[in-house]
Amino acid sequence: MSLGATLRSEIDKKTSARLSYSEGVQINANTYDTFKYWQLTGSLSSILLEDLKSSLSAFYGKGNYSSSTISDTFLGASGNLSYNFWQSKRGSSMSGILGYSYSNLASSDKNREYTRNSINTSLTLAF
Repeated sequence: MSLGATLRSEIDKKTSARLSYSEGVQINANTYDTFKYWQLTGSLSSILLEDLKSSLSAFYGKGNYSSSTISDTFLGASGNLSYNFWQSKRGSSMSGILGYSYSNLASSDKNREYTRNSINTSLTLAF
């Protein structure tokens, strides 16, 4: 179960921003423990050139398990560039994405902690 709210704004014709808050409860099927959490997320998207778009996002949140003393703090950020190489009048197209993401989990249980960095690329051909 979760509950959330989002604010969106068009800064100009090429740039938009979003701020979201969510909170909820997740149930672990193996331990029947509940995890109560909240998270704040912000994002910014922009059209840099006709075929080149960018997006940036970041999140921060906290949560804890109800039947233990484990509490977590999670944060992260990501950025993407997407480019439309070509598009035909019949709908065929070729596009690509280059992205980077960072995520971190700090926990009162040190065995659960992690830091992740990833780079992703994709090339899509539609016909």
